[in-house]
Amino acid sequence: MSLFKEGWFYHIESSPRRYPEGKEVQSVGYSPHKRERIRHSFQTQNFSFILSGRGFYELDGKLLPVRAPMVITQSPGVPMNYGPDGEWEELFVIYPARDFDYFQRRGLLEIRLWKIQQHGEILEQIRDIVLQLQTQDVLKGSSDFYDRIDMSLEKLILYSRQESLLPRETELQVFLQQLYLHMERDCSSDFDFHSLAEERGFSPSSFRRCWEEMYTIPPGQTVIEIRMRQACRLLAETDMSIKEIASSLGYEDPLYFSRLFRKKRSESPGAYRKRTRTPYIGV
Repeated sequence: MSLFKEGWFYHIESSPRRYPEGKEVQSVGYSPHKRERIRHSFQTQNFSFILSGRGFYELDGKLLPVRAPMVITQSPGVPMNYGPDGEWEELFVIYPARDFDYFQRRGLLEIRLWKIQQHGEILEQIRDIVLQLQTQDVLKGSSDFYDRIDMSLEKLILYSRQESLLPRETELQVFLQQLYLHMERDCSSDFDFHSLAEERGFSPSSFRRCWEEMYTIPPGQTVIEIRMRQACRLLAETDMSIKEIASSLGYEDPLYFSRLFRKKRSESPGAYRKRTRTPYIGV
């Protein structure tokens, strides 16, 4: 059963906004029985919510199955080939081409289609948005009416993507926890985080974003901080020379290590050792 009995389309690009710095929706529409096959490119950035039905979506020369509920995307100038097997139910949101970079930076275009996990919640959000649009003659006297429509539709897109990422995001978090423990055990190694991400099937941008959410600083800075903590322990608890400590942490140049230690700890390795050295060491 379709979400709505009849199709509708709202072109709101020219409608006044109170906060023009937001991402302004150009158009939004709904088709309960879409039968058209798309074989052309668009000059806009589009998001299509396939709410029921099935079909296909061509990506890199391969025909991928589309089984509702899913979101498929169309980016400016990209040749498209997709459509329903018979018919499907679709809500589509259209943005100007200039917003492509914005959605790409937010990670929404790293993949071109994704599964909707919380179908019921997505449908409720759509109903709320449509109710606002259908009562716009009553509500549009509010100076921020169309701003709220813009925000609701962007939230809808973000929510659908975030929910689709949850299992994969959890997998990434587990991998990063394991990698962090490995770094603590062997911080002298050289870590190619770009390659590590790609080997596990994660985009480098997702890897870095999730890392910084978990550990607050970039992965390269995390390695340095782990090494500095280890250096502090070795300076305070062992008789190892500064050259030996530097080498054990992956620094072949002890002068570089000393400069980095001073930068991170606001004193030289020698001064730190003198201040913190454990009494009776070697006894």
